[in-house]
Amino acid sequence: MAPLRSRMPVELDVAPRTMAERVVTVAASILAAASFACHDAAPPTTPQPTPVAPTPAASGITELHLPTPDSSYNLLHPSVQCGARGCFMLACQHTLRDDHAGTRSDIVENTVGYKSAGTDMLNWTPVSNPIMSADEIDSTTDFSDPELLDLKPRLVAYSRLVPPGFDVLYMKETSDTVNWTPLKEVLRVPANTGISPTVLQNGSEYDLWVVDASSFGCQSKKTITVRRRSSTYTNFSHAVVDTTDLNEHSVPGMVPWHIEMIRGPADTPDSIIALVAMHPAGSECGNSSLYLGTTVDGLHFRMNPGPVRTGSDDSIFSMVYRSSGVYFSKDRTFVAMLSGTKSGGWPEARLARIKYDYDSLLASTLHGRTPTPLSVQLVPQWFSRSEGR
Repeated sequence: MAPLRSRMPVELDVAPRTMAERVVTVAASILAAASFACHDAAPPTTPQPTPVAPTPAASGITELHLPTPDSSYNLLHPSVQCGARGCFMLACQHTLRDDHAGTRSDIVENTVGYKSAGTDMLNWTPVSNPIMSADEIDSTTDFSDPELLDLKPRLVAYSRLVPPGFDVLYMKETSDTVNWTPLKEVLRVPANTGISPTVLQNGSEYDLWVVDASSFGCQSKKTITVRRRSSTYTNFSHAVVDTTDLNEHSVPGMVPWHIEMIRGPADTPDSIIALVAMHPAGSECGNSSLYLGTTVDGLHFRMNPGPVRTGSDDSIFSMVYRSSGVYFSKDRTFVAMLSGTKSGGWPEARLARIKYDYDSLLASTLHGRTPTPLSVQLVPQWFSRSEGR
């Protein structure tokens, strides 16, 4: 089998700009539970809070500039790629609709894009959003689980739609991050069998991994991860299908739900990094933590027993969902864009930028310890809630 290629970054034409990091404070803890992610659980109908200004600051945490049109910072499920001249990221944005009584009665989920000058991933600018919207095909369901594939000089965006009875993967592509091709269907499978698509180029072929939760979906006590290998990135319907060993036995007692494959260091045997959001067997998918694994062939995975982040003892997230990241060979660091929720009267979907020393990240999770980050950046809305946090 040919080695999996790195997803080579597109040369993003982003004019450099600077923005001073503003130190802000975060209250002592951000704990409790929420239970919503893109299509992961039914939304409650509690009142929507009014955004307020950031509060003062705690040591070591600075602000991540990642604006949304509605100032909600309500983003989830990132997929990011970086090149020498910048980074590009897809995410799932929740737009909240209020009914006449002022309660949230509907959530619209679209795939949106951001670019960042330089590779520090601290300051992001929205581009041509939304990139994918269900309105384009007159669908009553929404896009989630976005995935970004870099085919220099093109970027390919994938996202999952969930019409009744199916998981449908659509794609668009661009050469300038502004003008995107029309939506194209690339895969249609039964409901809950095409969750969290992630794609890598493998020589002249393309590998797509998805999570199959069978008919139980979010409540599943076991899942399997399937790889589809195709000669084209525009159609995975007739791909060669293999079942991987990434399942509920990979980390005992934990069930894989969201996955992201990332190219790792070329000088290590297991050169593909797998970020896997898992939930305890017997619990629903909204109660997930993030785990790290590696693979060399895309079929056999070595998952580390210690979580990267977990909501049960985490001061940033109450629960962690699909996340992404970039490995930087120049200093052997791993910069993760993590998505999750924190506590509150309504589900708050947020992104955080967390930088790790890659070797320490591997060692900590291998020995069952939660790794210590080099730095943490949070969007302003993380700091805006005042219920004792």
